[in-house]
Amino acid sequence: MPSQRERVVAAVQVEGLSRRAAAVRFGVSYSVAIEWLKRVDETGSVAPHQVGGYKPKKLSGAWRDWLFERCRTKAHGPCGIRRVRAGPTAM
Repeated sequence: MPSQRERVVAAVQVEGLSRRAAAVRFGVSYSVAIEWLKRVDETGSVAPHQVGGYKPKKLSGAWRDWLFERCRTKAHGPCGIRRVRAGPTAM
């Protein structure tokens, strides 16, 4: 069974409905129908955009190595001087 996106796009492209008429028929907002058809025009696909993605770690390179070494040797005294605050997920 085709998805709602595919049905809206087919109603416009095959049946010749306006974007607004297709939106009313399938119970979606006008703006979402317009966005779906814009996406089809640009990419040829009704697939949604990627959700989420790659987010680089906050600490990397020399800072990451320095902090790992400090934690490994448990030399935490001077860490407060640099005011480095990071949890395990930041590395």
